[in-house]
Amino acid sequence: MGERVVIDPQRMTEPVEAVPLEYGHGGRAADGWRVARETIRTAGRSAWAGARAARAAAAREGDQMARDISARLVPALGGWRQVMFAFGLAFVLGGVGGLLGHPLWAVSMWIGGLLIGFSFRIPRWKD
Repeated sequence: MGERVVIDPQRMTEPVEAVPLEYGHGGRAADGWRVARETIRTAGRSAWAGARAARAAAAREGDQMARDISARLVPALGGWRQVMFAFGLAFVLGGVGGLLGHPLWAVSMWIGGLLIGFSFRIPRWKD
């Protein structure tokens, strides 16, 4: 700040060596970018194909796992009404804990609400 800039007219006559950028003109730098782009494209295609196959297999396995959970775990917990009551109470108490301030309180109250919800049994519907 406050420095003076002095331009020397004799130095301005010296030619400055310019470095060409050669983007896309077949130079060494452009070839590197081209090779990297093609490598990423080819690897990306095979990675997405693998991801799609893994997702399809997980969906098939996930459907079977969801059936197993709904057939075995939910009746053992007390039925769907009990599970929904427990999760509803957990979210309500977690929200209250979040209002009180600290995130740890919200998580602790969420877990407590889940445990309370599974502890208090709700009577089944009388059909």
